[in-house]
Amino acid sequence: MDGPELNIGNWILATLPVAFLIVTILWRKWSAPRAGGMAWLLAFALAATVFGATSDHIAIASAKGLSLALFVLSIVWTSVYMFNIIDRLDGIQVIGRTMAKLTDDRLAQALLIAWGFASFIQGVTGFGVPVAVAAPLLIMLASPIHQAGTLVGIDPVHLGVILVITALIGTVSPPVSLLLCLNCGIAKIPLHETFGVIWSYLAVMLGVVAVCILIPELVTWLPGLELFQ
Repeated sequence: MDGPELNIGNWILATLPVAFLIVTILWRKWSAPRAGGMAWLLAFALAATVFGATSDHIAIASAKGLSLALFVLSIVWTSVYMFNIIDRLDGIQVIGRTMAKLTDDRLAQALLIAWGFASFIQGVTGFGVPVAVAAPLLIMLASPIHQAGTLVGIDPVHLGVILVITALIGTVSPPVSLLLCLNCGIAKIPLHETFGVIWSYLAVMLGVVAVCILIPELVTWLPGLELFQ
């Protein structure tokens, strides 16, 4: 079967289920099962009537989506479970105090946890583990981070987004590039052979960081909506 024509109309129609899901959860305050079920029905109707998908195509796509959702949920649930175990053993407090002893500069502590420590965990384990470990440590330093950001005139949300993006850049930046090393090991490609290619991707990511830094409104407009107040 030939695929649907690639045009702006079909592109907009294909994004309708995702847009419907976002609107119903954020603005209509629907529960996730209700919004997800209705979004699936909308995707089913579009696939069958607009894009000409057969029942086999719809069944396979639905099964793949369900398996991916269960896979992601298993990662999230496991990360939360491991965090609760470590937290009950006071492991998070110990890690937080140890990281704080490395420097007295509060902003440097935030960078150390959000960039260095989270990047290390991402390179070793990946998935949701860095969030489950680094986020509580940052929460422990929430007041100092806020104070440091306020001191230099940075919105806390703006600072947090910049830290997250730069942490991602740190995982693929030579010579450390933990994620890049991991991918090269899996693909059996020498690390030095990627250096000539990775710079273009880094340039794009650094460009995004620069735009976010120069235009804070691109980051802060969504949290500033009345919906999130």
